[in-house]
Amino acid sequence: MKDAGTTASAIRAGTPAIVVPFFADQPFWAKRVESLGVGPPLILERQLTAERLAAAIRAAITEEGIKRRSGELGERLRAEDGVGTAVKIIDRVLQGTRSVASP
Repeated sequence: MKDAGTTASAIRAGTPAIVVPFFADQPFWAKRVESLGVGPPLILERQLTAERLAAAIRAAITEEGIKRRSGELGERLRAEDGVGTAVKIIDRVLQGTRSVASP
């Protein structure tokens, strides 16, 4: 996985994710994938080998718990209206600001 957008896309699709963090926020997302159970344990760049990557791929496609949790979380994310919810929250905040600032 490359970044938060890539990781979010995999999770939203209900697909197990394998994250090998290299920099920036990638270690955070790798740990989230692992803690949510939607992918195998992260592999640090300095520990990356063909064997470890193959084992992670095998785990992602064969471990029932990972597949189930990935599917469930993907379903939940697809059911959300994130943009609509954000707009409502922003509108409420702005309405509250206007009423406080109004004479």
